[in-house]
Amino acid sequence: MKQHEKKLREEHPPYVLVLSSGERVKVRSHDHIFFPPTVNEDGKRLTDAQRADVFQVWGNGESYRWVAFAQITSIEAKAPKNGE
Repeated sequence: MKQHEKKLREEHPPYVLVLSSGERVKVRSHDHIFFPPTVNEDGKRLTDAQRADVFQVWGNGESYRWVAFAQITSIEAKAPKNGE
């Protein structure tokens, strides 16, 4: 897996990705983040070198941004609200 990918897959959103540029990207739920596939069309496992270095984070359902795994400096978990 790519750098930070395992934690991103295991962490329960919402959380905020802090990028090396200082930008902060909100991930509202697992439905808002899409990773590159881990297998090809034939079902064979892909190595990290064969997989994309970026993933998508959707905002309001109409717009998204590409985020590079290597640009993540930290992942900030948000505190749950109302006992969630």
